[in-house]
Amino acid sequence: MEYKFTIKNLLKHIHTVCVHKKNVARYCFKFGIWWRGIMHDMHKFTWTELYESVKYYTGNGSPIPIAKRKMAVYHKHGYITKIIRLESTTTSIGNVGSTQVDDR
Repeated sequence: MEYKFTIKNLLKHIHTVCVHKKNVARYCFKFGIWWRGIMHDMHKFTWTELYESVKYYTGNGSPIPIAKRKMAVYHKHGYITKIIRLESTTTSIGNVGSTQVDDR
């Protein structure tokens, strides 16, 4: 399956996230934690996470497991800050340097 960023997937993904946020907010307001209901999943609208989620959007579940299989994701305080793509094949780096100290 080819994964790519499309306007159709963008609109569908935003709709899915908004429906989820609405359902979570309803219960948060009911239990008096309204701020959490408003702020829940706001990180999903940051460009980094939105782009990857739309790119791997399938319509039947979260795109995050697919994205995680395709890349290494580094989180800082719950937000994706850096993405490093992994190659589909494993490569050996080999000996990139010595850890021995020369005592001359």
